[in-house]
Amino acid sequence: MKKILILMPKGTSSGKPSFERVQAFIEFYKSQELHVVVKDQPSNFLEKIELIKLLYLNKISNIFISMPQFRNWWLFLLPAVNVILDIRDGWSIAMKSGYGGNVKPNRLKAFIASRIEKFAIKRAGLTITCTPGLQQYLEKIAGKEVVLILNSYSKSDENLVAQLKEQVKKERNTNQIVAICVGQFSEYGNDKVKVVLRKLSESYPEKKVLLKLVGADYEKNKWIEDYLAQENIENVRLDILRRMGRREMYIQILLSDIGVTIIRDPDYEFGTKVFDYILCGLPIFYYFDVSNPFSCFFTEIERNINSRETTIAKILNDKCFLK
Repeated sequence: MKKILILMPKGTSSGKPSFERVQAFIEFYKSQELHVVVKDQPSNFLEKIELIKLLYLNKISNIFISMPQFRNWWLFLLPAVNVILDIRDGWSIAMKSGYGGNVKPNRLKAFIASRIEKFAIKRAGLTITCTPGLQQYLEKIAGKEVVLILNSYSKSDENLVAQLKEQVKKERNTNQIVAICVGQFSEYGNDKVKVVLRKLSESYPEKKVLLKLVGADYEKNKWIEDYLAQENIENVRLDILRRMGRREMYIQILLSDIGVTIIRDPDYEFGTKVFDYILCGLPIFYYFDVSNPFSCFFTEIERNINSRETTIAKILNDKCFLK
């Protein structure tokens, strides 16, 4: 039986996008009747030695690693090991752009990161990424095929939402629009938040807009109340809710009218909860002044997205590249 070692991002947990994405790959490889071993990514010298011993003593020739920290690129130097690399974030392009304008760009770090990315992609038996923009960028710097697998939603979440839709009855209020943002909000930049608030107000001038923030940092977002008052944005009201479990989160989404996600760079990323909004049937709020890859992509395929497990199986059945 073929064996594969899945390295789980350190510190992640159920519900986080990184955990849910890797978990879907674990289920896929198990469905292929592989012997799957799961470990956290090593974070110190001892853990690295233990990992090497595990690989060679158990004759594991395949490793799946999702967005390795910089200190784990040494994995690509191991002899007789086939690495399947999942890149969830564009390090070099983010450094070059200043993470969508949130920090000062660093072209030197971006160049070094792009060389590391190129080396890793060249060395990997298969490289996967999660947005069309990243796919095009990574293929350009590496000169090698990169497979696109969207983050999407899990099969278990699909089943959960189907059950909740039978139970959750939303009362229609023709005078109010309920917008929801699950995850970080101001954490991605106050300027983007101001654009969202203005667009919400202008898009629904005859209605009251309730903007629910679920799981955002209260201290980093409490300035919004003062900003709404200063700018005389009278038809938008803010409600900052605590972090909650997936069932509660989906209930809140189902009780809303539109889904909001803050995008650092629409050319390369999709935001954290956009697929959860789509699963619940919520339209995505496009707050950009001009069309971009994010808005174009979801306008075209918003209702034709499959679960992660289905998508992975469709794409990787012919592209496993396993030893």
